[in-house]
Amino acid sequence: MQENTTNNLNAGPSFLAFLEKTSGDDAEAYRHLEMEKDGEILEAEIFLANDADPWECEPGKSEKPSRASHEDNPYRPRWVESKNLEQSRLEAYKCWRKLTPSEEADWKRGKSQAVPCALLPNRKRRGRFTSRLVVLGNRWKADGQDGQAYAKIVPQIGNRIAMLETARRGPHPNPYDVTNALTRAPMGSIKVAATLPESFRDNPEDTGRSMRLRALYGLPISPRLWAKTLAKDLRGTGWRESKHEPGAWTLWKDTDRTLIGILTVYVDDCILERIDEKTARDQLAKMHARHPVTEIKTTNSPSGAICFDMLGADREINPKGRTLTIDMKKHPNKLPQRFDVNHAKAPPCSSF
Repeated sequence: MQENTTNNLNAGPSFLAFLEKTSGDDAEAYRHLEMEKDGEILEAEIFLANDADPWECEPGKSEKPSRASHEDNPYRPRWVESKNLEQSRLEAYKCWRKLTPSEEADWKRGKSQAVPCALLPNRKRRGRFTSRLVVLGNRWKADGQDGQAYAKIVPQIGNRIAMLETARRGPHPNPYDVTNALTRAPMGSIKVAATLPESFRDNPEDTGRSMRLRALYGLPISPRLWAKTLAKDLRGTGWRESKHEPGAWTLWKDTDRTLIGILTVYVDDCILERIDEKTARDQLAKMHARHPVTEIKTTNSPSGAICFDMLGADREINPKGRTLTIDMKKHPNKLPQRFDVNHAKAPPCSSF
């Protein structure tokens, strides 16, 4: 896809006008998991067999947790390191707590809903060993409002119009993403109990039964909880969300109602636009104080365009030339680099 708005920047809709417009149990998937008599998962075994080397995990493939931690596995130190890194990160965020005696009693009587957790060891294409703890969300049965999993994100047309504003009036856009976004969201009043894998437990007597304090990947409600958390934090720093275009935010000067900046949010990918550098630095610092922020690298073209990759698309915003270009012509060639398959050659890709 390519979009070049050189000829219609002056005639195109303004961002404010756009904001003010009228709005109009899959249990079979886990049949292979080992189960206790009471229905709890002992350990998730997600794996693909490899006949060449009994301990080798091919890059790009997932590993069986019991094999990854086996004493005879020569790769065990790498797997243990990745597991410990994931556990340390989640414990630092205080993602769970042990059950109270009354919660334990409710669990045993079947009054408390339990959601299994799975540790997924994976070897990346570039050879890096990683592990991620996820919730098997299809086992979660929500009640009432708690079951609403819809999370507001900016529509792509909203993103484009915000970038048009920067191309029309400047200054420099500031793209960034929030690291580990979902685990930054507290569960609030929603109670989800879960069993941690054995490798996450303190001792052999530890049952691993715990209460979720923060959202985890795999839980259907997690994206919505993150969206609500981010919205609360943005309002606390003066941002206002459009009532007609969720995910599009504006920052105003209270004295004379002057627009200071625009922010678009697509889950955890954000772009600060039409905002001066000093104010942008201040806003990024405020966000980083609440959630870890990683700025997305931008480059400058000879024509003066600011270039960056967002959601797989190359974006070029040129306040000097008053142009905006969005295309994915380079995307087929990025994929082999990303997955370390440099021998692969992508066919020519034309704009459409």
